[in-house]
Amino acid sequence: MTFNFPAPDKDDPTWTAARAIIVPSSEGDTRFINGDVFTIKLRSALATGSLGFLEADVPPGVSAIPHTHGTEDEAFYLVSGEVEFVNGNTTHRCHAGDFVFIPRGTRHGYTNIGTHDAKMLIFFAPGGAEDFWGEVGEEAMPEAVGAPWSMEKFEQVSEVMQRYNMTMYPPEHAPVPDEPAKIED
Repeated sequence: MTFNFPAPDKDDPTWTAARAIIVPSSEGDTRFINGDVFTIKLRSALATGSLGFLEADVPPGVSAIPHTHGTEDEAFYLVSGEVEFVNGNTTHRCHAGDFVFIPRGTRHGYTNIGTHDAKMLIFFAPGGAEDFWGEVGEEAMPEAVGAPWSMEKFEQVSEVMQRYNMTMYPPEHAPVPDEPAKIED
C-alpha cells in the first residue's frame, strides 16, 4: 500500500510524543460506595480535564439512588448483567452491550436486577466527578460489597456532594415504570 502524503518530520511531536495514558486491567484506585465496587481508571487531572472513567461491579439488588450531576454528562456501557436505569421519571431495563448517555441535569440512577454482578464502564465529560468516588469511597473491604449505605452515611457525604454539584433525590420518589402496570379485575 502506498500513500501520496508527505513524510512527517521525524521531530514532529504529533509523530513522536507518546502521550497516551494506559491503565492495565489490574490497576486503578478501587473504592466501595453504597455496596458497589468502583475502580477509578482515569482521573480528569491526567486527561486535560476532558474525561473521567470508572469501572463498576454492581452486586445483585444494589442501587445507585437517583441523583443529578450539574457539571458533567455521564455515560454508562453495560459490559455484563441486567440493570434497570432511572431516566427522569421513567425506568429502562438494559442488558450487556447497551449504552446509556445521561446529559447533565438529568435525574438518573440504577439497580442491578439480575442474579449476578453487573459490570459497567462509566464515563464523565468533562471529567472531575470521578474524584467524588475517590474522596468519599471507602477502602477495599470485602464486607462492604453489596452492603448499602445508611441515610446517615449519605448525610455525612452531603457537603462533598454539593461541592461536586450533585443532587440526591430521596428514595421515596420512585420512578414511573416505562411500561404501564397491568391491572387485573
